[in-house]
Amino acid sequence: MTYTAKARYAQELAGIEQQGLFKRERIITSPQSAEITLADGRRVLNFCANNYLGLASSRGDRRGQGGAGHARLRHGQRALHLRHAGFAQAA
Repeated sequence: MTYTAKARYAQELAGIEQQGLFKRERIITSPQSAEITLADGRRVLNFCANNYLGLASSRGDRRGQGGAGHARLRHGQRALHLRHAGFAQAA
């Protein structure tokens, strides 16, 4: 990427941030439920939870868990993601 392109992207991103349209990823430190705790300690309503069966907070068998509930762009990052080097590098 040339410097000109990089500068243009930085300028565009700065404009998006100034308009209040930039989405910062929230780090979720609690199990997915109707109410979640963020890394800064705030408890907020979770309008994007797919936990209608309550399985995200179950201590039972964890094999095969995945699907849309694990989409970081949709739901935000989990503290678990940040504990693994691969995710920390990508974040």
